[in-house]
Amino acid sequence: MFKKFYNNNNNNNNRIISFSSNSSTTYYSKAYSLTNIKDKTTLNNLLIKITFSIVFSFLMVISAWSFFYLPFTPVPITMQVFTVLLSGLFLGKNWAFVSQLLYISYGFYGFGVFAGFKNAFSALPGPTGGYIIGFLFGAYITGFLYENLSLKKQNINLNIINVNKYIRNFI
Repeated sequence: MFKKFYNNNNNNNNRIISFSSNSSTTYYSKAYSLTNIKDKTTLNNLLIKITFSIVFSFLMVISAWSFFYLPFTPVPITMQVFTVLLSGLFLGKNWAFVSQLLYISYGFYGFGVFAGFKNAFSALPGPTGGYIIGFLFGAYITGFLYENLSLKKQNINLNIINVNKYIRNFI
């Protein structure tokens, strides 16, 4: 009933399949190869990483705005260190670095994203400037350590039962 004719070129992505029947109508469709599916998966992963980098940069803003000062230090106590460590764990070294770079760039654009609602021109020369620059390296090092020394590569499932078993073995 239907006959398949393949136009095999050297490039498999441009292969056209022609279906013909006894009537004079011919149907054409493009054959998708696995490379197209891989490209879509890679693009989806890239979009997910970019999205979560932006999300973590905004989480840094929120954690910077939740601050309080101690009477003996000019540096406020914030949740930023926790957010930096989480970004390294969830995003990996490169994308965590990008998220912190985005956070610092918001301050350079003039937005009051740092603790005390300061921008980069008032926060970086002050006592918190070293902390803010250190967030870049902290996120990268956390991501690097998690990628290279993590328990997920050793296939150890640390749920509550296993943790309890490990504690009993050490005691």
